[in-house]
Amino acid sequence: MNIFFDGRWPQQKRFEQYAQDVLNHFFKNRLKREVDIHLRLVPKQTDLGYCSGDKNEVVIELARNNDGKRIPINELAQTLAHELVHAKQFIRGEINDVNYMYGKKDYSSASYRQQPWEHEAYMMEDFLYKLYWENRRYLKLTYEVFQ
Repeated sequence: MNIFFDGRWPQQKRFEQYAQDVLNHFFKNRLKREVDIHLRLVPKQTDLGYCSGDKNEVVIELARNNDGKRIPINELAQTLAHELVHAKQFIRGEINDVNYMYGKKDYSSASYRQQPWEHEAYMMEDFLYKLYWENRRYLKLTYEVFQ
């Protein structure tokens, strides 16, 4: 998996490791094909985060500002976790940009929060954020102690 960062990311090295950890959580290096993931930090956009793509390429855009104020780094990390869940869904073919199918069911008339891919992303974002962002230092220290 190739991860590309565009824009001026705060603590970019930390975000690079975080994105890799979250994606490894889902794939554990089991993909047998190249997948490109573009992470873009944009000055502002309508939503805090947006994800689109297909099985081979995913683009994630995160807003750096909201209502004229910088978004805190921890909030960026949580939003990135949410969007990386969508990246996993695109890569596995669970969703696509063409229609609102999830499995064999059509969700085109469902509200945003009732769409199953959003349920999964909201359910997983806090878990992934806490495990790979908040607890990263603890996990690293624990690993080093038991080496």
